[in-house]
Amino acid sequence: MWGFTIGRLFGIPVKLDVTFLLVLALALIGGVQVFLLIIILFGTVLYHEFVHSLVARHYGVRIEAITLFPLGGLSQMEEIPREYELRIAIVGPLSNLILAAVLYVAAMASGSAPTMTVTLDSLSYLDAFFSINLVLGAFNLVPAFPLDGGRIFRHLLAQRMDYTSATKMSVRIGQALALVLAFIGAIYNWFLILIAFFIFISGMGEMTLVSTKEALKGRTMADIMREMPPVLSPDDTVEDARAMMEDVKEHVVPVVSDGILVGIVHADDVSSVKPFLRESARVKDIYDDVPMTAQPASPADEIFQTIEQKRIDVVYVVEDSMPIGVVYKRDFELLTTLST
Repeated sequence: MWGFTIGRLFGIPVKLDVTFLLVLALALIGGVQVFLLIIILFGTVLYHEFVHSLVARHYGVRIEAITLFPLGGLSQMEEIPREYELRIAIVGPLSNLILAAVLYVAAMASGSAPTMTVTLDSLSYLDAFFSINLVLGAFNLVPAFPLDGGRIFRHLLAQRMDYTSATKMSVRIGQALALVLAFIGAIYNWFLILIAFFIFISGMGEMTLVSTKEALKGRTMADIMREMPPVLSPDDTVEDARAMMEDVKEHVVPVVSDGILVGIVHADDVSSVKPFLRESARVKDIYDDVPMTAQPASPADEIFQTIEQKRIDVVYVVEDSMPIGVVYKRDFELLTTLST
């Protein structure tokens, strides 16, 4: 996920995904009214995600950031305790529906009821604000991942079956709804097809996440780690690093000094050095910090949850600061395949 921070709200970083710049560019091309509509829309999305984050933080969940994308927003947080999932999920759409109700009452008190019709010819920002909150709140109650309704539906199903089965059923129903939405989009609006695709793929991701964690339950990193691959020394050349990557068929290799894991070299690090300089350039000049290590006894499901949140591809298992094994992200996913 590539983005940049634009500010903080109550200590929570607010980020824009780089793809969001395309939305802003199109909005500016569309003129002032379109730009203001985009601001209202994503301001409402930010409000929605911020409410999620505040309630989650109230229950002790650590919030990393809120990121805005062209298709919506995402509160990046550590794993939500299952007993709080319903409360954290439902508060988002409820906050939008409550705000829509307040706007409706305020408009009625001033003598004119807001409408759902928003056109640039006769634009009312109050109507736009009301409509966006109403639609966003209602749409997020649809029982499909990654919408809040999908999490609410799973929580309700989990009262009658195990969590993995509840996830599987809610994902399947959500994907069926996504196909219906795609069909409607093919007739009326292509943008609905894009949303349907996003829902369908997100459902698959949620199912993979839950299935993998279930397969890892009760296992430690020592149970699933591979032997350490060949390692580089800080004084090795960048050409040595390139050759090792080619030999072991990996895009990342560890750097060890005096038996201690000190860093890693990515294929991108090697590519950043011009070929004619690789025989003289040293690994110590290009290696990166180790993104994550784990102890042999660390619970594998907790480590998997962390690498998913932080988008880490490899974890080195260390004992007394010395590397004894490695687990790649694909190893977690392969274990899930073998367990089904």
